[in-house]
Amino acid sequence: MLSKYMDASFIRNGRVSSLKIANERDSRWMSLRRTYWAARRHLVRRDVLAFVHTGLIQPNKPPADAPQINISGAGPISDAVAHGIARQSGLTLDIIKARLDAGQLIVHANADDGALLAWGWIALADHTLRLDWETDLHLQVAAGIGYLFDFETMPAARNHGLYRQLLAVAIKRCFANGAKLVGIYCRADNTASRRGILAAGFTNAVPASVLRLGPLFRVKTRDRTRWGWAMGDVPLTEMLHT
Repeated sequence: MLSKYMDASFIRNGRVSSLKIANERDSRWMSLRRTYWAARRHLVRRDVLAFVHTGLIQPNKPPADAPQINISGAGPISDAVAHGIARQSGLTLDIIKARLDAGQLIVHANADDGALLAWGWIALADHTLRLDWETDLHLQVAAGIGYLFDFETMPAARNHGLYRQLLAVAIKRCFANGAKLVGIYCRADNTASRRGILAAGFTNAVPASVLRLGPLFRVKTRDRTRWGWAMGDVPLTEMLHT
């Protein structure tokens, strides 16, 4: 159980040029690099696609040899699942526990030996939820709407339809708990996610542009443009075409 919490960290291996190493060691570049990354954090654009599932389209059944998929309810989950998600997603164990304590659910797929293969989050409640979203914004999820987010599949388990299967189980859980519709989104250039989302029965892809300009943000969809301050709220219903 989650009896102990610690920050998760992970290392991304890659080749680094000798020029980059030299620049990083040269103090003359330090202030310029800091300025660049500070600007990147406050000048950001995300192009996304939002999808809706109304329960009318049933996803395809998983193959007979598909891995077992489970949903962990609110409260403690196994150390293996918690630490696996923390290592791969960068979430701390404290954040994972806080999400579960708030009533959010984890849907996850495991190999026969118990190894974590893929997972995702379900937000579903009888009151409006305020969740962290793109570029320091918050997404408002109204009561009666299921919202699926932060799905990931381990690299070795990809291209086997696990994402679609996780979505199918999560969708079923949402409607069983009284949701009238389920929403999800992905980056516009993420063709793999879009393919899995459509295969799970989601429809009505709505393009949206999320722009961060310093302390301001702009969310632009087909029907409207919303301006506001950073850390502001964006209703999920504005992102979905129902």
